[in-house]
Amino acid sequence: MSTDRPVGFDRGVIPWRSIDAFAERYGLVGDEFDRLVGIIRAMDAAYLGHLKAREQNADA
Repeated sequence: MSTDRPVGFDRGVIPWRSIDAFAERYGLVGDEFDRLVGIIRAMDAAYLGHLKAREQNADA
């Protein structure tokens, strides 16, 4: 899903439509879908935070 993220001046979050397409392909609905969205959002936030910290350290 990471390849679907918008890239401009900064990396954007993984689009909801990408998560939805993944869930549909694997038959995740209801609570399973909600759990998937929460997990992907949390992992994506951690990943973007890591990249931001790495870029800030490189500039220092």
